[in-house]
Amino acid sequence: MLTSDDHVVPTPARTTPPITILLDPDDAWQITADALAAHAPAHGRITVHPTPGITDDRVLAHDLLAALGKQATHLNVQHLTTSGAAWAAAATWMILGNTTTLILLRAHLMGAQRWKRLLWLREETGVHLVLIHHTGTVAHTTRARLADIEHRITRDHHECLPPPPPGTEQSHDHNHDRAPAHDEAAAPSPAMVDAPFPRYRAEAYRRLTAAEFAQADAEYRRGLQAACAWLTSRATCETSPAQQDALLPIQTERGFSVWGEATLVDHVLGRTRLQPSVDGADDGPQRYPYPWSDTIQLEVFLSELVLGAPTRAHSVARVRGAQAGFLLHGLLLQPPDDLVAAGGPGMSYPFTRDVADRIRSQLAHPYVTAALVIALLSGTGGQHVSEVDARKLDASASQFTLASGHYAIPGYCRDLVRAAGLYCRLAPGSRRLRAVIGEHGAALVPAAATCGIEWDNSSLLVNGGPWHVWTGCWRVGEPLHEWHDIPPRGTRHCPGQRP
Repeated sequence: MLTSDDHVVPTPARTTPPITILLDPDDAWQITADALAAHAPAHGRITVHPTPGITDDRVLAHDLLAALGKQATHLNVQHLTTSGAAWAAAATWMILGNTTTLILLRAHLMGAQRWKRLLWLREETGVHLVLIHHTGTVAHTTRARLADIEHRITRDHHECLPPPPPGTEQSHDHNHDRAPAHDEAAAPSPAMVDAPFPRYRAEAYRRLTAAEFAQADAEYRRGLQAACAWLTSRATCETSPAQQDALLPIQTERGFSVWGEATLVDHVLGRTRLQPSVDGADDGPQRYPYPWSDTIQLEVFLSELVLGAPTRAHSVARVRGAQAGFLLHGLLLQPPDDLVAAGGPGMSYPFTRDVADRIRSQLAHPYVTAALVIALLSGTGGQHVSEVDARKLDASASQFTLASGHYAIPGYCRDLVRAAGLYCRLAPGSRRLRAVIGEHGAALVPAAATCGIEWDNSSLLVNGGPWHVWTGCWRVGEPLHEWHDIPPRGTRHCPGQRP
């Protein structure tokens, strides 16, 4: 479910407002000041003051991107040097940013090519164009261009220039500081505790200071609550004994002793590794353990669990808490033994809201933006990301799939990933991200550096794959509670809601 902080791809407007031409024959400073003061991207309004002395339509697109908050100085390394690519990128971010009004100063100086691009932009985005002509009349060529387009001409700038939103600074600064989100709030960072799930909290209590333990325990409980909420909000996803043959390892035979000399305690404590087994008769009673079958959704849940974790220690604490939550539901969650050194979501690189905001403000090409986000979320190298098909990153995308596994896309950066799908529609061409980032993702290295991210374009995965893909899940017993036994959030037991 998306929250109020999530960036949502809007539905394009069905109707486009008439073009407004504001005449300013005296080139009054007040009109220019009011136009600049109306700039408020967060409220759907941008003001563009074109680069003087240049008539190239590509440069106007770069000015648009700068007004949208993108760093125009880095556009060349992002392959936005062509006019078509730059205008398609500008249209993409205007749609994603819900831009409804575009105020353009010095519009009387526009040539035919700029008019053509601007009218295309209006058609694709549904934006209201307010074109300020610092002249007393509208040129005949302009009237001819607007002959079949609904428009109005006015001298009343109070009518067509919206006032600054209450509480906003009247400045033409496109870069705005953002308050840290919950995940990045100033708080003691838990030290890494390298201990398996059964001993994690005890070891953390012994090794950490009181402040560090409080933070580690908060992350542990967060993981436990997330696991319980996820498990109680969905139908049980398990396989029956008759379905087990397709899931059993080759060396496992039906009728194999389930536990042998070991007990459930031995398996929980990590003294043995689980081996699936079932009774000899397909219609006989079900025996434990048997594997969880919906591995795709399990991978997505686990990757989502650690999203926003600012450090590896936070991620490990959440996973250990999730193991406790799964066990309350009769499920044994088994991440890799070397979890503290594993790669993958939440481990290879912390992807917080601050990181997403830096990418959003620094990068302009939707393909580069989406590729870098996917690489950071998954912990894989650019060579894997380059094969992603941009058409699959559409408005409904809340997860993505690579050869290495399945991954969730956090709400606070879904616009950065979906931008690739929208750009793909606006700028027909290659559908693969490699068309811009290269076959091995070489373009991601300077892009990451632009955002202040240390990233070397090599796969950060160890032991053959991401930790969440190598995490096993087994039904080992009956749940210790039902949904109606679950206390409210904040209590010491399992939180959740009725499915």
